Amino acid sequence: MFCVDKKLKFQFISNFEQFTKQNPGVLWKPQALQQQLMEHNLGKRYWNDKLEQFRLVRENLGIKLM
Repeated sequence: MFCVDKKLKFQFISNFEQFTKQNPGVLWKPQALQQQLMEHNLGKRYWNDKLEQFRLVRENLGIKLM
């Protein structure tokens, strides 16, 4: 299940996208950690504004999230 890419010098899970679809709860903790770091770094208001900017850019470019 784990592969080592000698050129990149790190381990990764092969078929990671499929793995996360089969195990959606696996990303809960990393997402919670990311949220806490974002709130601590620059604050919740800044990141809410930044996320809205990203959403508008995607909308203007016609990009739809899956």
